[in-house]
Amino acid sequence: MNWEHITAERSAEDEQLKAKIRVLEAVIVELKEKIARLEKNSSTSSKPPSSDMVKPSKEPAGNHHHKK
Repeated sequence: MNWEHITAERSAEDEQLKAKIRVLEAVIVELKEKIARLEKNSSTSSKPPSSDMVKPSKEPAGNHHHKK
């Protein structure tokens, strides 16, 4: 192998690694945002404690738009 070929291969590998790093950095940002949302509850925000609970559906189960 000559040096030009080795340099070209190394450059291509570097670009692939840089692309992977950019993708992983974006994933990290998304995960940090999700963690922040999950950690935000009434004890860490100005929301009332009732906002921490999952609200039930307004429709009874199994009664989806059926009129009698």
